[in-house]
Amino acid sequence: MIEDNIEIEYRPVKKIVLLDLEKLDGEELFKRVSAIRMAEQPIFLNWAEGIVFIALPASTDITEVDENITKGTAYFAGVTYSLMPKYQPLVQVGADKIPIIDQSKSLIFKSIAEWIIKRKNR
Repeated sequence: MIEDNIEIEYRPVKKIVLLDLEKLDGEELFKRVSAIRMAEQPIFLNWAEGIVFIALPASTDITEVDENITKGTAYFAGVTYSLMPKYQPLVQVGADKIPIIDQSKSLIFKSIAEWIIKRKNR
């Protein structure tokens, strides 16, 4: 049963702050992610608008993240990316299969990819 007094509010991020941006060729990006995964750190790649990338949050403190999101700002410590014109769900590096998530419908990840594309044309 749905409560009559539940209020739902959609409040999208208004600003994305990237503290670092690094471009690698695809092979180097995939090797780096594979090395992180070998150290048993869960990691995957994002894809949107022809860009494959890792977006690392600036903080792991959930209170700080919530506070920033409430203000409409998402902070990322770094984004490392490469060009990947066509989406593919997995990339194989040796025995490691790295998952790639299609984030083309995510406002945040699509915005990051579009910003990178515009920036590289300067």
